[in-house]
Amino acid sequence: MNFESDDTDNDDNILLDNDTSTDESEYGKNSKTMLIEHKNKPSNTQSDSSYNTYLEIYEQIYKFYCVDEHKKWQLLFNDIIKQSSTPYQVLYMFLDHTLSTTNNKKHKMVIPFIEQFKQIKLSNKNIELDETIKHNILLKICRRCIFSQLESIIDIFDLRSIDNRLIVIDFINKQIEQHQDLIFISQLTKILKLLEINAISFEKIIIPLIFKSQWETIKFIVEDDKILQRKLLQTIDVLISTDKNKQVYLAKKNLMRILNESTCLSIIPPTHGTEIRCVKLFQKNNCLYMITGSEDTQIKLFSFQIEKSNPKCEHISTLQSHLSAVCDVIVIDNLFFSCGARAQIFAWQMKNNIVIRSGHFMLHPLRRRHGGGGGGNINNDENEKDNYDDDHGLDVRFTSIAAIPMSESGNYLLFVTASDAILRVFRYTISSNRFTLLQTCTHSEYCQLRVKVYSNRYIAFVSSTDGLLCAYDFSSLDNTIRSISIKLHQSGINDFDLIEINENNLVRLASVGDDGSIHVSTFDINNWIWQREYSKDNIHQSPATGIRFLNSTMFISIGIDQRLKLWTIKNAEQILELTKNYLVDIRDILSMDMIFCDEKNEFVIVIVGAGVQTIQFDLTNYLFYS
Repeated sequence: MNFESDDTDNDDNILLDNDTSTDESEYGKNSKTMLIEHKNKPSNTQSDSSYNTYLEIYEQIYKFYCVDEHKKWQLLFNDIIKQSSTPYQVLYMFLDHTLSTTNNKKHKMVIPFIEQFKQIKLSNKNIELDETIKHNILLKICRRCIFSQLESIIDIFDLRSIDNRLIVIDFINKQIEQHQDLIFISQLTKILKLLEINAISFEKIIIPLIFKSQWETIKFIVEDDKILQRKLLQTIDVLISTDKNKQVYLAKKNLMRILNESTCLSIIPPTHGTEIRCVKLFQKNNCLYMITGSEDTQIKLFSFQIEKSNPKCEHISTLQSHLSAVCDVIVIDNLFFSCGARAQIFAWQMKNNIVIRSGHFMLHPLRRRHGGGGGGNINNDENEKDNYDDDHGLDVRFTSIAAIPMSESGNYLLFVTASDAILRVFRYTISSNRFTLLQTCTHSEYCQLRVKVYSNRYIAFVSSTDGLLCAYDFSSLDNTIRSISIKLHQSGINDFDLIEINENNLVRLASVGDDGSIHVSTFDINNWIWQREYSKDNIHQSPATGIRFLNSTMFISIGIDQRLKLWTIKNAEQILELTKNYLVDIRDILSMDMIFCDEKNEFVIVIVGAGVQTIQFDLTNYLFYS
């Protein structure tokens, strides 16, 4: 969520977004001259000359930041801070300029500025916060920053201190009275923990949000706090009894369902703070487990039982090693692997409901040679390869991962797709916790989205954003890897599933994508050819994001349109028929997984996105229920 100031919020101190900068070769001379000139001038943010001086220095810092000259920009930033009589004023000015521009690259400098300032402050205990800028910090810096930056800004300007809280409370009360930026104010209140200590009335924040139907913000404030949940329901009861407001009555009915009845997972604390990108179901020791990975960088492990009368779910562990979003997880034996943004892979070992991180791989931003990962436990193959990656540093995302056991005990073959259009094949060895890069392949110039493996024949299938589905033959890693592609969708293939039709020879694949269509095709491994079978356009009214086979002639699909659909392939009539259509509760659906429960003769389906929902499919009666 972006907190933008409104058009009336004008300030004489807002710097213009000027992309000009001094010549790098003049760095030492110019910066020294500017610093000396600044030192001889009064430190006043209203001074045009001082302001222009800071602007020139800022643009020089930005130039170094853009080319990853971190030591140079840090040195320049340190000099200007240390030589200023009001260091906080300088930091405020830099942040104000950064957040008032529309340059996204500059916006990324907010956290580095703050972290560097923290280091300076540690070595100089005499740096004191300037009282004159506190109001502007709240009004401009906090309001303009994105939510992930807000916590750091609050910390560096010490807004949680007792003295500063009085300023914050006064600021919030005035904003509420003027009906200004209600969502921002409620977020700020929650982060500063003012509601929990009753510094600001819970009702004062919540009631305007209720009337504006800001349910996502309300859920953020209430979270899993049972006391606040009860307060919320009591507040709505009072509104209903006094106003007889139909909108509030319906809101309560909807809210009760969200808090208590939406899924069996509502009996545990909320899963993630942001959207959930991936989910994996698996059974172990007669218990059903679920792993979720999210945009908030966390992986969570749950065990749960699906019973109509008494659903139970237990949160086992939260894993926090990823630096950025978790894109996919895969489970194999007692291990599971996760991959995500920043080109990271993690190996995790699970024993007796205890999860331990056992391995890590990360592409190094400065080394392009294969296997040049910056993470620990990386081992290049004995035969050093002369190939080079097209990696673009930390911009590479590992989007999907698949794993199969190798013939040597304790070794696993990992297939990892990436945003740089390269499929990487690793060997993971348990005894040494090492990732070894064995092979790289590519079939197009577009981002790869999903990988799945037909383990009997070591065939990897990979989808990409150009609508291609490609088969790779990894039966022998020593030879040239052969591949063959088929164009199925107009745009990205978000998900696909495969099932064996004829043992060791014929595989059926079903795929869905951004174009809302569905395609069913077969792949003949012996003859190495694709064959189209069925296709339907616009089966979902928005991008379709998940698909799973129930058996060789039935599968389900899900899309952002919140429709879970059951499809039947009728070979005799040569048609693909929609059999069932089920409306799910959660929105922004990104992924799903499914597992079969023998004792009940039913499938358990978990759908994730802006929340989690479990659905069962009764195979006997062909019935969805949750």
